Amino acid sequence: MKVTLRFAWLLLCLPAMPLFLCAQAQTPATPTTPATGNPPATPAPSATTPATPATPGALPPPRNVLNDTNTGTGLSIEGIYWLTRGNMLLRTGDYNNSGVSSDLDYPGKLDHALGATVIVPASKNGSVRFTYFQTSMTGSTVAPQNLILFGGTEASVGDPLASQAQLANYKLSYDYVTYYWKHKGGDVRLKTLYEMQYTSINTTVEDFQLQTNGTYVVNPLSGTTSIILPTFGLGLDGTVSKYFRWETRASGFGLPHRSKIGDGEADVAVRWGHVELIAGARAYYFRTSRRSAQFNTGAPFGPYVGLRLYWKKK
Repeated sequence: MKVTLRFAWLLLCLPAMPLFLCAQAQTPATPTTPATGNPPATPAPSATTPATPATPGALPPPRNVLNDTNTGTGLSIEGIYWLTRGNMLLRTGDYNNSGVSSDLDYPGKLDHALGATVIVPASKNGSVRFTYFQTSMTGSTVAPQNLILFGGTEASVGDPLASQAQLANYKLSYDYVTYYWKHKGGDVRLKTLYEMQYTSINTTVEDFQLQTNGTYVVNPLSGTTSIILPTFGLGLDGTVSKYFRWETRASGFGLPHRSKIGDGEADVAVRWGHVELIAGARAYYFRTSRRSAQFNTGAPFGPYVGLRLYWKKK
């Protein structure tokens, strides 16, 4: 009977065992709940987040901005008077198969050249510049040797010659400000120059041929050589104040046994309102293609003055 009572007691306690074990299992798990509660307590770093204004999509404004005061690139037109020096020559080309020379040093002096420049702004950092000049060389000489010029009748050695050579140059340039430096008075700008040039030399020679009766017969000889070339270069100019500025430019291009062009100038300018007075010096070298019966070469240089009128007063 005692055994049965004990057995019955065990049977009554068995249903309560799961509840006791479950309570024991939940009791050690309670310390971990504060650990998992730490993430919600992280608002402290979020309070410091607004203190760092991170805006990755916005860029700060530039500290240095290109100054557009007295840069010489405004809409303008300029007249140029160039006191040219130097000479022009006619030489025998590679395709002269006559066996007679075409070498002639043009006599006389270069006339002072007249020119013009027109500048049109194309963008904030670029402008289009058109430049033109024309000069001539006139004189008389005696043929140093038998000459054949432009396929005409041969001129004999000793014949009196009267010649005129007209040089004209047209240049279209895009000037772009590639880099600049700031200083107290103004900016110093580095420009890249992309140009297209056309140069022509129109030659007229009168050959006075002596006849047996003592009179002369005029043998006219004429021809034109020309160059069409792209040229590339650099320019450097600076603004000293709203009244003064300076500028230098150099460009050129050439191919072996073909045409060549080299062009350089430097000037200073003084401006009052819409009017600017410019003084400087320029040198220009050219050579037409040797792959012809004759070719021209020359290098006029010298000082020049210019008067420029601006559309806007700046």
